[in-house]
Amino acid sequence: MVALPVALAAPASAAAADPPPVREFEERARGYVALREAAEKSLPPLSSAETDAALIRAHRKALAGALRRARAGARPGDVFVAPVRPLLRELLAEELRRDPAERRAIEQGNPEREKGAPPVDYAVNASYPEGAPWSTVPPALLARLPRLPDDLQYRFAGRHLLLVDTRALIVVDFLGQAVPR
Repeated sequence: MVALPVALAAPASAAAADPPPVREFEERARGYVALREAAEKSLPPLSSAETDAALIRAHRKALAGALRRARAGARPGDVFVAPVRPLLRELLAEELRRDPAERRAIEQGNPEREKGAPPVDYAVNASYPEGAPWSTVPPALLARLPRLPDDLQYRFAGRHLLLVDTRALIVVDFLGQAVPR
């Protein structure tokens, strides 16, 4: 078994303790959020008191479009950088071996496991289907994964680990075959 870096073996007490691949992943996630904030400033503002679902949906679609244009050349691995991928896969394998209930938890709400759920496109900048279920990321696992900025979330779809922007409902990046069989 591969020994995991301290930062992935337990919740990090300080960012400086994170290994370089984790720091690079976190920096790229923050860079994406900065890009999203700039893209959002280019759109007509949506009032925080706005409750009209159609206006909110239109704003989200406009934001997703602006992000796709800004990230036209984005590819898998732009955020889930190559050096962090094996660390995350090993962390997932270890955590799921340690607690089989976590495997059952990530299968709950997993869009590939739910009958009638719209399919998820595993592609950078793809829309996360509106109305698709959101898989559970068990708290113990979430505590071991690198921290994410607000409005970015880890989600599972099939065996893939997705990084989803919950404001724009797009797939920022994905780690294919992250969950062991």
